[in-house]
Amino acid sequence: MRRFHPIDMQHDTILSVSPDVRVLQVRERAMQAEGFVVTSVTSESAAMFEIEMGRCGVLVLCHLLREDAQRSLSQHFRKYCSEGTVIGIVRPPNKPSSPDVDISVEYSTSAENLVVALLSDPELRELAS
Repeated sequence: MRRFHPIDMQHDTILSVSPDVRVLQVRERAMQAEGFVVTSVTSESAAMFEIEMGRCGVLVLCHLLREDAQRSLSQHFRKYCSEGTVIGIVRPPNKPSSPDVDISVEYSTSAENLVVALLSDPELRELAS
């Protein structure tokens, strides 16, 4: 079976995944305010679809996602978007950082920590328009 590879991969897109719509909205507004292109989804299946469609810059995994969903999405992202970055939002002390992420960011209600992490990394900062 042949795997679909989009010709026009969107390496500048941030795919944000959380089951909580309010959390997604806060993160999306914070990242867009800094010039990032953001696609937000609330389910694992929607995230898989977006990944297969080439949203391959950054994958942001919410701490509210089940661990198996985080692992599955991270592996799927790496399969389709091998050069992308996986950011895991963690909420210490309850949830340690996952080994499946490149960058761990501590949860904040304003998404400030996520934006700081994006802007602090020279390669990721380039994604902002």
